Amino acid sequence: MKKNIFLFLMIIILSVNASALTMAPFLKSLIDDVSFQEEVTSSGNSAVTTVMKAFFKGSALESKGAEPEEFYKKVVDQAEESGTLDEVQEILETKVKEGKATPAILFTLSMVYERKGMKREAYKALEKAEKEAKKHPQIAFNLALVYGRKEQLKTSLTGDTIIYHVPPGFALVKGKDFFIKKIEVTFAEYDEYCTKTGVSKPSDNGWGRGKNPVINVSWFDAVKYCNWLSKEKGLDLCYKIDGENVLCNFDKDGYRLPTEAEWEYAAERGSASNASAGWFLENSAGRPHMAGKLESNKLGVYDMGGNVWEWCWDWYPSSVDDSQDGKYKIVKGGSWSYSGEDITADTRGRLSPGDKNTNTGFRVVLNVR
Repeated sequence: MKKNIFLFLMIIILSVNASALTMAPFLKSLIDDVSFQEEVTSSGNSAVTTVMKAFFKGSALESKGAEPEEFYKKVVDQAEESGTLDEVQEILETKVKEGKATPAILFTLSMVYERKGMKREAYKALEKAEKEAKKHPQIAFNLALVYGRKEQLKTSLTGDTIIYHVPPGFALVKGKDFFIKKIEVTFAEYDEYCTKTGVSKPSDNGWGRGKNPVINVSWFDAVKYCNWLSKEKGLDLCYKIDGENVLCNFDKDGYRLPTEAEWEYAAERGSASNASAGWFLENSAGRPHMAGKLESNKLGVYDMGGNVWEWCWDWYPSSVDDSQDGKYKIVKGGSWSYSGEDITADTRGRLSPGDKNTNTGFRVVLNVR
């Protein structure tokens, strides 16, 4: 499938005209890896081979003609008209994930995002294109294109017609502009991480795995999972982890634990009664239950009260002196072993970041991009 899309992109280049070869960075970024060259050259004296040969001739790079933005727009136009916009997006995102993205790749990806109404993603891609162009000045790329489109997107993002691309399984928390996972991280999700990284799987205490919320995980386990998931999804890592020293860059676009303020805001904005929305001592039969089984709150988020306590980023503050600072992390929401009458959105618990038990898990958040 990807081979077909690569061929499609090469044919588009021919359809524009030979002067489109001035778009060297974009073309090169699509064909500079050996595996792709082997695939397309196996087609013989095809149009693709012709384009590749022309590209690798130095004189072609000096050709003048079509404006760069017109070329990128043509590529995206053709992809949209042929119904292959999703496939083109996947190819370009794969390049980004593999660390092979040039400014032109990122610029084109931003146009794909914009066509799909993903304006914040488009803006983020333009920021990355600008960063890459400045980092590698030897790559010929017209930064004026980036600046122009950033201004256009910035104007639309400040209006009332923002289109949020909400990741699957997440809910948008407006007002603070972040996404929160609808359910707590499950054993199935955490077990995948363990399998791929060789980390030991936590015990389920005999209650079952699958869609049950993961338990017996420390705060340190949770932040490591966040970084792994960010890497899996091609996002920037939020956490810099050096043993037990963990720093968070809240400007990154990867997965992280919510701050206490974010957790409370999501709980209060989506408020629902404990009786209908949470597993507590009164109804849990002494164990956690499948995530998302009860009623969601108004945001579409489940189990913000009960089931398992949830790790937050913050240290637990001391109320008398500073002896507690740096010793305990905040947990929120109560659990299956606590009375629902004692739990509200602002109730906080505390645990040492290395603690693991059968009534504590976590959920993750993402910045709006």
